Amino acid sequence: MVGMRAFIVVFLLMPLGHALMMVMNRTLDSALGWGVFALGLVGMGLLITTRFLRSAGWQSFLGALAGVVLWTAFVEYGLYFGAQALDIPRVDGTAGEYRMMQHTWGFLILLVLYLLFHEGVRCNLFVWLRRTLHLTTGPVVSGKVTNYGPRTAFEMAAVLWFFYVLLLILYDETILGDHHPATYACLFLSLGGGIWLLYRLWGIKDTGRAIRYSIPTVIVLWNVVEILARWNVFTEPWISLNVPVMSVIVLAFMVGLGMIVRDLRKRKPAAR
Repeated sequence: MVGMRAFIVVFLLMPLGHALMMVMNRTLDSALGWGVFALGLVGMGLLITTRFLRSAGWQSFLGALAGVVLWTAFVEYGLYFGAQALDIPRVDGTAGEYRMMQHTWGFLILLVLYLLFHEGVRCNLFVWLRRTLHLTTGPVVSGKVTNYGPRTAFEMAAVLWFFYVLLLILYDETILGDHHPATYACLFLSLGGGIWLLYRLWGIKDTGRAIRYSIPTVIVLWNVVEILARWNVFTEPWISLNVPVMSVIVLAFMVGLGMIVRDLRKRKPAAR
């Protein structure tokens, strides 16, 4: 059940991250810039802390938290301020900052190509792609990883970025659109792929590995949530800040967090 506990905690980070932005937007007003700066410092502090931890589990856990916080502070809010400065309007239900994010696809392609051809990247997906496309020139790089924190934070931000851009391209009515067959295909593949990843996650007993594997599992399944919300199947309580629902989410996160901390304390500090 280690994998399921990790999945629950990482899954609940998604609505909590959205809710954090809504709370900051509504409460900080003119001090929002300072709030975002402070949030970025928290993310960097979490990332730096992983340098001093011996446990791969703790490194992965704090790395995942750092990834969410840094993504929110530097990417989402960076684009938010940019859209305001450039006066980019909302179009077809897509806010200006997300319209800007959609057009970062070129940078994303460069990143994917780097990860694909860099044989030091051990991500299962890219290792499989390199083998399938016959891009490898030698054996898969192996060896001890001294700090999983930065890797996990990067994984969180990179996977979030990829699927944000994918969904935004699907939603764009000048390209495909909310109800285009490709959007339905994305919903189907995300649900099916997410269930398969969840099945794989079920058997993982190492807490650190479970946290790292939970990131793509959660974000793939979160596509389903995002598409259904886009279709107005339900109102997102983390956007409207529905207090009863968000209270339950926060409580569930705290319970899951407690279980993860308990799992991490059971592990030997030197375990990798």
